[in-house]
Amino acid sequence: MAEKKNDKKTTRVAKSKSEQKKQLAGFAVGAAAAGAAAAAAAGKGKSKKKKKTIAVVAVILVLAVIACGALYYYDITPFNFELGSSYGFKYYKNAVKKVVSTVDGELIVHMIDVHQGDSILLQLPDGKNMLIDGGDKDSKIAAHIINYLFDYTDLKDENGKITLDYVMLTHTDADHCGSLDNVIAHEDIDVKNVYRPMVVAESKYFSNDPLKEYAEEMNYAVDTVTTQAYSDFMNAVYGEPTLENVYYNLEGMTIGGEDAGYIFYFYNPSVEMYKTISSAKQKNNVSPMMLLEFNGRRILLTGDSDEEAEDNFIENVNNRLFDNDFDGDVDVLKVAHHGGRESTKQELLDMLMPEYAMISCGENSYGHPRPETLEKLAAKNTRVYCTYRKYSTGAEDYPYSSDKFDGNIRMKVDSEGNISFDFVADLIESAKTTASSGKRGELLRAAFMGLRRRFYA
Repeated sequence: MAEKKNDKKTTRVAKSKSEQKKQLAGFAVGAAAAGAAAAAAAGKGKSKKKKKTIAVVAVILVLAVIACGALYYYDITPFNFELGSSYGFKYYKNAVKKVVSTVDGELIVHMIDVHQGDSILLQLPDGKNMLIDGGDKDSKIAAHIINYLFDYTDLKDENGKITLDYVMLTHTDADHCGSLDNVIAHEDIDVKNVYRPMVVAESKYFSNDPLKEYAEEMNYAVDTVTTQAYSDFMNAVYGEPTLENVYYNLEGMTIGGEDAGYIFYFYNPSVEMYKTISSAKQKNNVSPMMLLEFNGRRILLTGDSDEEAEDNFIENVNNRLFDNDFDGDVDVLKVAHHGGRESTKQELLDMLMPEYAMISCGENSYGHPRPETLEKLAAKNTRVYCTYRKYSTGAEDYPYSSDKFDGNIRMKVDSEGNISFDFVADLIESAKTTASSGKRGELLRAAFMGLRRRFYA
């Protein structure tokens, strides 16, 4: 199927100052190099005096070209026209101005316990569903995600099938993409739209990535990842019979809008971040930093964003990447990189001031979540909910078992904007206790199963 470009409207939003400087400097260097080459060619075989004259003329012409280029770049009359896309040589790019009204309905965010990894399901107020990441490559984790979708949500239709309107992979690490292929390939799960990193998959398992052609068409420099986990994800995506569109994660994009009652704003990554994806940090930093707005509440989703991504987010917020009133303050922060020390820098926290934080991790050798991250959150009076439950606020003595998946977190924002958090295991236990204290028999069992499947209602 054809790849979809990131279509935008015509609302102009200034690029970051650093991007403007970089583009103008690149243009000036190119113009100077072209002028020097032209002068050298024209001066071949000429006298010293003529060479000097040619050089002076070349300098004047180069300066004139740079001046005209700067006028064109800043859209100053008579150069206030476009020759290419808004991601070309202009100081601005297009963004979407959308105002989200308060709507009836709920937003439910499930942080699925995949131990040391990430997987988040969002049940959106317009009836659509989004799955972000899919934990590590492990049969138990894959089975848990699939079972969770079928047994602990109301996603199933009358035919027993689930539709995922959006599936997003934040970046190429195995603990995020590892089991997504199992979810996508499941015979009773239909996937419509996929958001993926703009990173080429190239291995003996997958070699014809449509991104190659797309990047060439858009003149984007992109890198390659050769892991089997990433290739397995790609095979599942492009083999999905119900797939409609594939999009590449880029700053400036949006999902949803006024009619939907919610909107996702992509504040990261930039095109430049995709040029080199060789180190762990570079892979992490292309994670989207997405702001989700619903009924007056703001939730920041972060993947494994590290310092460069956070800097880009802060700069884009300060430079008003979108024509909205977002100044950085959020209600809920999905803490990046499992609470690692590489993320959640103080400057970011000072901007966000979250009331709640969600962390996805399990038993690990990295020390996640790091004590310094938890201390910074505590200093902001941020209440923490962690799938490794003993790191949740007030749950220090909670026992951990690598054989269980009892850290699933459900966050709900209701039609009035009220936020609530629950651990799914606690809801199930409460339903079981209530059932066992009442009448026995098949009727009781049926009531309990109904509670088990509809705990969030």
